[in-house]
Amino acid sequence: MNTLILRGLSQLAVDGVSGVSDISERLHAVIAQRAMLDFSAAQPRTRGITGFVYRSVRGVGTAVGGGLDLLLRHATPTHWQGEGNIAERRLRAVLNGVFGDHLEATGNPLALPMRLRHAAGPL
Repeated sequence: MNTLILRGLSQLAVDGVSGVSDISERLHAVIAQRAMLDFSAAQPRTRGITGFVYRSVRGVGTAVGGGLDLLLRHATPTHWQGEGNIAERRLRAVLNGVFGDHLEATGNPLALPMRLRHAAGPL
């Protein structure tokens, strides 16, 4: 598999861990607040040990992702060379169909520019 794809997938995985941690923490904060019969505006973050755990999960995910990115960056070209094989093109197309805006916004190497294609080739 192309190392540029591995780099993009690792970035996407780190973004996923961070996003799921954020959602879980917000849900945890709302449940804890309601359990205390506090129905004011929900707090977006937890505090104390719980907040420390969520920050740690995000921090470890970011550190691991940064390490992987650093390793793969040295073994990877900085841009795509050619189109890649059909499986790689399909994987990138599917990921861009689902996460395209996010890939573009985060500078992920899996991001594809919008273009028309015909018979497996760009127009």
